[in-house]
Amino acid sequence: MEYRDYKIEGDRTFGMYVIKTIGSGSLPEILRGSYTKTAEAKLAIDQYRRSQEEREAKPAPVKKVKLTPREVNDDAAESNSGD
Repeated sequence: MEYRDYKIEGDRTFGMYVIKTIGSGSLPEILRGSYTKTAEAKLAIDQYRRSQEEREAKPAPVKKVKLTPREVNDDAAESNSGD
């Protein structure tokens, strides 16, 4: 059975199901393992796809910039103090 670019097949032991990729590429770690029902395998694929979409939609992290102090002219600061 094909579902969202993955293949759900029986593993030929104890009635369990496994997820395989269609074509080349490796299976994500989170989808590896055995499932008791095809519905559970479909749910795992949906959850993986949803988390992948959220990760891609996330904005780029803000880069931190080290601030350096400005040069202070001591003569100008003392004459403008107003004391």
